[in-house]
Amino acid sequence: MEPTSTAPPKRKREPIPQVDVLDWLHTNHPKLHETCEIDRAWLWVTENLKEYPEVRKSLSEYGFIFARRGGHKLPSGALGTWGHSCEAPLPFKRKKKRDDKHKPEPTRPATPPRSQSDEDAEAAAFAGLA
Repeated sequence: MEPTSTAPPKRKREPIPQVDVLDWLHTNHPKLHETCEIDRAWLWVTENLKEYPEVRKSLSEYGFIFARRGGHKLPSGALGTWGHSCEAPLPFKRKKKRDDKHKPEPTRPATPPRSQSDEDAEAAAFAGLA
C-alpha cells in the first residue's frame, strides 16, 4: 500500500506584470500602494503588518512573500517586509542534507619533496647533457 499525503499539492504561481500587481494593490490596499517601492523586478511593501493578519493573508494569497531574516533593504534605505516577484522567476534553491555540513574535506595525497639532485638531473636530461 502506498503512503498518501495529506498536504495539498503546491500550486505554481503564474507570473503577473508589475502594472497588474500595482493595480491590485491600489484597488485592495490603497494605503500600502502609496508606500510600496519597486526594486528591479520586485515590488515591496514597506509597512509593518504585524497587527493586520487579514492584510497579510490577502497579500499572501495574491503571491506576496514575507521577507524573513530582517526584511529586504531597498535602495531608498527603507525596509521591504512583503515582496512580489511579479514576472521575475523565483530562484531555485536546493536544500542541503544536514550530513553534508559535517563531512570532512577530501584530502589529496601528499607528494614527496623533490631534492636538488633530482631537479639537476631532470634539467640535464632536458638540455641533452645526460
